[in-house]
Amino acid sequence: MSVEITANTSLDAPRDDKAAEMEDPNRRLYCDLWYDLEHVEDVENYRPGGLHPVDIGDWILGDRFEVFHKLGSGGFATAWLCYEPAVKKWKAIKINRADASQEDSSEFRIIKLLQNAGDPSSLMRDHHIATPLETFYIEGPNGRHLCTVMPIMGPTLREWRDNHLKLRFDAKSINKVCYQLTKGLGFMHDHEICHGDFQPANVLMQLKDDGLDGLVPEDFCDLITFPPTERIFRLPTKEERQRAEEERQRAEEESKDPDEDREEDRDDKEQPVEDEDDDYGRSPHAPKYLVQPLNWDELNNLISDNVAIVDFGEAFETSHPPKTLGIPDCYAAPEIVFGDDSVPLGIGCDLWSLASIIYFTRTGGFYYTGGIQTWYYALMWMERLAGAIPAPYRRHAAEAYHEMKMKEYECSLPPKVPLEEDSFAAAFNASLDFGPLEELAPVEKPPSLSEMIQADGGTLKKLTDEETDLSRIEEIEKWLSGDLEASDEMYKDEALEEFDSDDDRCNASPDDGHKDIRESGDAETSALADLLSKLFLYQPSERSSVAEILKHPWFQESRERMTAVTAVNEKRLPEPKSEKGQLIRGPVELWKRVKKLLLANPTRVSRYFWFSAVTVLFIGFTKQLLFPPF
Repeated sequence: MSVEITANTSLDAPRDDKAAEMEDPNRRLYCDLWYDLEHVEDVENYRPGGLHPVDIGDWILGDRFEVFHKLGSGGFATAWLCYEPAVKKWKAIKINRADASQEDSSEFRIIKLLQNAGDPSSLMRDHHIATPLETFYIEGPNGRHLCTVMPIMGPTLREWRDNHLKLRFDAKSINKVCYQLTKGLGFMHDHEICHGDFQPANVLMQLKDDGLDGLVPEDFCDLITFPPTERIFRLPTKEERQRAEEERQRAEEESKDPDEDREEDRDDKEQPVEDEDDDYGRSPHAPKYLVQPLNWDELNNLISDNVAIVDFGEAFETSHPPKTLGIPDCYAAPEIVFGDDSVPLGIGCDLWSLASIIYFTRTGGFYYTGGIQTWYYALMWMERLAGAIPAPYRRHAAEAYHEMKMKEYECSLPPKVPLEEDSFAAAFNASLDFGPLEELAPVEKPPSLSEMIQADGGTLKKLTDEETDLSRIEEIEKWLSGDLEASDEMYKDEALEEFDSDDDRCNASPDDGHKDIRESGDAETSALADLLSKLFLYQPSERSSVAEILKHPWFQESRERMTAVTAVNEKRLPEPKSEKGQLIRGPVELWKRVKKLLLANPTRVSRYFWFSAVTVLFIGFTKQLLFPPF
């Protein structure tokens, strides 16, 4: 099925003719008021050329799609759960930024290549690749946006691994997911396409059977809690600030006591606009509310262990490789993080990322995507799993590592002014009553950059100083065993909280249930270490192909062994039941439900608390006035 484009299809007219002034693209446009929301987009992306404003309850394409929830968001797009009444189907609609909606984009080209190889249903069924069912354009206050209609899918692989899997202890599902990921990537490689951003965030779990299509909107709303939201307020424009300043000056001139007006004056630059003519500070370029994405824990019984590979924004044809890719460093190959033009990007990038995903899916470890210096964590794992980093990557890695270590060394040196002579430090210390300030012992000065790079012919040492006497496969096996042991303890502790005496699953302890993750023993860990050693290689040409990986004993033997072990545990640990219509048994279960609602809606609960407190005070005060004590 080819991609269908309905050009110049418009949404409803912009909800406000008053456009915010954009004198500086880097200027903040909105107030930071949403402290309790997680996994939401940067609100500053709602500006001309950016994201399209959508609120729950909006309609897309006239009266065709009604928006019920947010599925996810990022810097380049937002995804929404929509219902199509005409066909009684649920759809996911991804709306790109206006400046990322070109018809000649590489993502569009890759989708066409994939759909030339098969229709969307066969690609999903046979190769676990999700492609659009339909595409169209909408016009909005921020520009013209490309929209893609997708089938509804569940949480990301990371969310499934961290949340859903811990309730099932299903090692069979782990191996099945890894096999499907490898098979889907192989299909792309067979058609000379590289994904380029192969990571857990770009792998979604499919839903069982017909997914949500068996639910009418009323039933769906009964299954979930309303998402936490925060109101979006815009900051005043330059013209509004000037007008407010003029009004303040005029008021000062007319006032008998100018000093009083100055005390009441606030900083207009940081105050949200609350004007009745502007819908209480709403910008026409942003939605009214920022919405937290759908919590898939409430729909656990609908999630399968089949995957779908999504997001082809970084994908490319092997004949036209890009200069660099936007994949996070922890899943990126060495040629992406530390490479140069001497090593062109290609299929080898995906193979390294595949090894990283298999490691993560099997152990739950090995990822770090936030904070600063992500390249350092990437380097640390590269040297743990592939040995000392060699040329042509070593110079770039050594320069970054040497600069970081020199900063740490310089920060540890004694201050130029002794602490007891530093009046500011002494006064600050005295005010906090921390006792005498102690100087930090300086760290050891790192080797010179030339020593880190090392001359050709010398024995390379790991830049991260994690030298061992183990072989490369033995070291991979060591880290695998360590992460598996940590995963065992974490999931066992979390699972104990999920089990209570009234649950049908309480007859089996989590430790027993988790045996299907461990019972395969050292043989399975050794086989996986051997598989990863064929992918964690610095030279892209030396990495095994997908076809070779699919034939590896870890896939074949593990699937047979884990099937037998899991069959026993599935009898002991039945599938969790849907919460809809389930009775609340005892005070413990009641408290769990209340706690879940409190955590899911902290902002709303706080508002109810303050409203209730004010109401009680008002009633008490009124009672005292109307019925005074004798």
